[in-house]
Amino acid sequence: MVRKIIFSIILMMSICSAQAQMQYVNIGSRAGEVPVYEYGYVDVCPSFPGGDCGLVNFINKTRQYPADAREQRIQGRVLCGVVIGPNGLIEMIEVLKSVSPSIDNEAVRIIREMPRWTAGRHGGKNVHVRCVIPIPFRL
Repeated sequence: MVRKIIFSIILMMSICSAQAQMQYVNIGSRAGEVPVYEYGYVDVCPSFPGGDCGLVNFINKTRQYPADAREQRIQGRVLCGVVIGPNGLIEMIEVLKSVSPSIDNEAVRIIREMPRWTAGRHGGKNVHVRCVIPIPFRL
């Protein structure tokens, strides 16, 4: 009996996990919703030109510390959720973890200036993929 209960719980958890791998999202001004896959659940993950090192270099080169945050000695890491489209462009940006309004705005500006990524692929097709990009601000 206990084995059946444990098996049922594991089965329900795997079904919930499978459903969380992709969801339909309305992106910008598009008519209707499009399927968006989670980063770890695609065959090929999207990548920034130059890989992780290229991403870090781009952030460090592009980042401009907001004057008000510098004066107030505000530091932290903004976590931004983005959707990389099938064409490699960033189609949606949201701040998941805020530091301060001016620092959050700078993080969004950095992401908007990013070049085209290599798109994620699933089932042999380029797809929308949700990623999280940390943007650190340290004095």
